[in-house]
Amino acid sequence: IKGGTEKTGYLASISRLDTEGQFTNYCFYRTVGTLAFYLHPSDQAKARLLYQVNANRFDSTSDVGATNSDLRLAAPFTDRELNQYTKNIEQNVGTRLELKPAKWLEYIPRVSYYHLDREFSDAADILDIGRLFFSPTLTDTTQTRFQIDNQVNIRFADKKDGPAPNFASITTLGFEYEDERFFQESLTTTINQRRLARSFYAQEQLTLWRDLTLTGGVRVDDFDVGKDETTGKVSAAYRIRESGMKIRGAWGRGVKRPSFTDLFGISIFTGNPNLKSEQQDNWEFGADQTFLGRKLKLSATYYRSELKDLIAFSFGAFPNGTNFENISEARLKGAEFSLALIDFHHFTVRVNYNTMDTEVLDDKNGLGGSSFLQGEELLRRPNWWWSGSITYQPDRMKLTVRVNSVSTRRDLDFRPFVDGSNGGAALKVNNPGYTKVDLAYAYDIVKDYKSILGGDALKGVKRLSLEFKVNNLLDEDYDEAFGFNNPGINWFAGFRLFFS
Repeated sequence: IKGGTEKTGYLASISRLDTEGQFTNYCFYRTVGTLAFYLHPSDQAKARLLYQVNANRFDSTSDVGATNSDLRLAAPFTDRELNQYTKNIEQNVGTRLELKPAKWLEYIPRVSYYHLDREFSDAADILDIGRLFFSPTLTDTTQTRFQIDNQVNIRFADKKDGPAPNFASITTLGFEYEDERFFQESLTTTINQRRLARSFYAQEQLTLWRDLTLTGGVRVDDFDVGKDETTGKVSAAYRIRESGMKIRGAWGRGVKRPSFTDLFGISIFTGNPNLKSEQQDNWEFGADQTFLGRKLKLSATYYRSELKDLIAFSFGAFPNGTNFENISEARLKGAEFSLALIDFHHFTVRVNYNTMDTEVLDDKNGLGGSSFLQGEELLRRPNWWWSGSITYQPDRMKLTVRVNSVSTRRDLDFRPFVDGSNGGAALKVNNPGYTKVDLAYAYDIVKDYKSILGGDALKGVKRLSLEFKVNNLLDEDYDEAFGFNNPGINWFAGFRLFFS
């Protein structure tokens, strides 16, 4: 439910999902709730408050066994875990203010707090005899993150000459503070860690002659644990008004800090407190072209990324005695193409096609394990995929057909790891490609307070829609991750009500 007045607003939602798998101790439960409030007392001030909670439980039949019935092992290696489960309760609360003391000055402070409670339990059972590293395990984890972000935007524009100013500038300055805490207690160990980050960032966006946009930004991170980082991004875009084309390009460098699990481990796996941040250098070049009064848009982009110090996980320990290690370097490159035809005689058509070529450039003489071998592709990255949708929306009806097609991907078959064959090492396999078709249909019984039967609808009812959706319409049998089946055909039916 959501609503409000001209200067206030509210939203509240709750959802529940229960799934029961076809195997013993294989199910998932989730409850999600959201509360939001909005206050807009004047053009110079806005305030938002958001609270979210996600409580879920996953009961898994096996640590690494397949759920695809065509690939499952014979007893006693199938349905090994009769009582293993993971429970999570995630809570996030945050507030954001937008203050404009002057037309050219904007101050946006944000404060947020995240709290995670996780329990992982795998009590000993008879099926674990002979493979004791699967259990028993009991781990309680609490993780929190407190963030404060102060952002200032300074805007300037010359006098307008036509529809847009010849010169415009947006300068952004900000300071961010982050406090993360991690507490984990297991049957054998207790971990209590904290880390801080203080970051300064700045960005300048210039618009020249109405058609050229230049953007440059930098971020400096001061970490109390690990190496300090300086990252940035520059981009440029130029619009050719006569032809409706825009040419754009960008280069950027970013980092991703190791998680607490990477640094300090979880359950039976040993963390590596000496891990470095993952690094990514990315550049791209592309163009957009519009036709038919901007109803038709074509886009093409070429990109290339260099990934360094990727954090790899191995079931067996690395030479340093941990289960996590930085491997050296990998490369991704590819192209993206898209077409969009918007609201053309009640039809909207969208098509996207993507290619990707990946390669491990350096595995530190095999340190990356079987998942990162020099000269090989990265796992679970398709070489190509495409998606498309057609929507027909005349008056009260809306019908959408979506298609998603993905190529073959390299993956791992964990059955040898479970049954102890092949020296207990997983096998490299080709996970077959697939094509999935989804269908969605909606019909407005009441639209703009008018019923299909004529006359006014019930008092206060602005819109009432019946909705029907079918996912995987052709019942495609596919695994996004090898050995773990995705759902077959499934249906959803419901309604949507708007009132005022």
